[in-house]
Amino acid sequence: MKEIISKLKITGRTYFEDDTLWLCYSGSSVSFKMQGSYAGITVKPDRYYKSYDKTMHARIAVYLNGTRVRDELIDNQTKTIVIETSAGHESEIEVIKLSECVMSLAGIAGIETDSDYIAPVPARKHRIEFIGDSITCGYGIDDECKDNTFSTSTEDFTRAYAYKTAKLLDADYSAVSISGCGIISGYTSDGKINTDQLLMPQYDFCGFSKPKDENDIMSTFIRPQWDFSSFIPDAVVLFLGTNDYSYCKCDQKKCEDFEDQYIKELIKIRKRNPSAVIFACIGIMDSNLFGTILKAVNRFKSYTGDTSIYALELPYHKNEDGYAADWHPTEKSNTRAAGVLSEYIRKIMKW
Repeated sequence: MKEIISKLKITGRTYFEDDTLWLCYSGSSVSFKMQGSYAGITVKPDRYYKSYDKTMHARIAVYLNGTRVRDELIDNQTKTIVIETSAGHESEIEVIKLSECVMSLAGIAGIETDSDYIAPVPARKHRIEFIGDSITCGYGIDDECKDNTFSTSTEDFTRAYAYKTAKLLDADYSAVSISGCGIISGYTSDGKINTDQLLMPQYDFCGFSKPKDENDIMSTFIRPQWDFSSFIPDAVVLFLGTNDYSYCKCDQKKCEDFEDQYIKELIKIRKRNPSAVIFACIGIMDSNLFGTILKAVNRFKSYTGDTSIYALELPYHKNEDGYAADWHPTEKSNTRAAGVLSEYIRKIMKW
C-alpha cells in the first residue's frame, strides 16, 4: 500500500500504519484517476473491531465519476470492493468515510487495478477546515425518525452542511468533528458539566476514539499528531456550542466561562492556522449561545488586533423539514445552512 499513496489524493486527517492508510475523521477520503476495467479496493476494520457492535462499524462510500456505487459497513473482516469501470476511458474513484472517528476507523489496505496508470485527482481551488460536533458529522441523517438513536449506519457526512458547503465553494476540506462535543462541556442530560466530551483537546491529533477492550472496559486511543503543514486552509469554520448549551443554559457564570474558553480556542486555532480567515458559527439545531460567541469574537479581535474572524448564526431548522435521529437536522435543513454559509464565505473571501 505504501508505494501507491503518492498516487492518491488524500482528503482529511489520515495516518499510515501497518501497511494501511487509516481514514479517521468524518469525510476523510482517498481519490484517484485511472484507466482500466476495474479497481479492487481492500478495506479493513481497525484493531479494536472485536469490541464493536453493529452500531459502531465504520461506514464508507465508493464513488465512480461522482456517483455513489457502493455503501459499505466495515464489519469484522477485511474485504475487497471491486468497482467495474470503462476500459480505455478515464475514471475517477473516491473512497470516503461517512462515519465519525470516535466510533471506529476505516483502513485502506490495498488498491489493485489493470489500469496503466493511477494519478491523484486534481486539487480544488480553495481549502476549508471544519471543526464541529454531530451536526458536522451528519449524525442520524439517514434515519428520519427523531425517536431513534445513534448508529454509524445512518451517519453520512456527505449529506451534512460542511460537505455541501465545500462543494458549493469548489473547496477541498478537512473536518475535525465528534458527536456530543463542546467547548467547555459536551452534551449533558442532567445539567452536570461533561468534560469527557471536549473537542479542542483532540485538535492536534489525527483522530480520537474510545474503544472497549476485551474486558468491556472503555479506553481512550488518540492517533498520531496531525501535521498542520499538510493541509493549510484558506478558511476555518468553527461550529461548536450546541452541546455546551445543555450545560450553560441561561446561567451567566457558565456563559462567561464558555466565552473565556472560546477565546482560548480561537487563539489555538489562529496559532495553528495563521493565514486562515476564521468563521465562528452556530445554529441549525440551537443558537442560544450565539450572543456569547459574538462577544468572544469581539473580545478576541480587541485583544489581538486580529480582524480576520467573523461570527455567523446559521438558520434554524424548520419543523416542516422533519427530524433525523435524536432530533437532529435533516438533509434539507443542512442544505439550507450550507447555502447561507457558502454565500457568506464567498462574500468575505471574495471567491
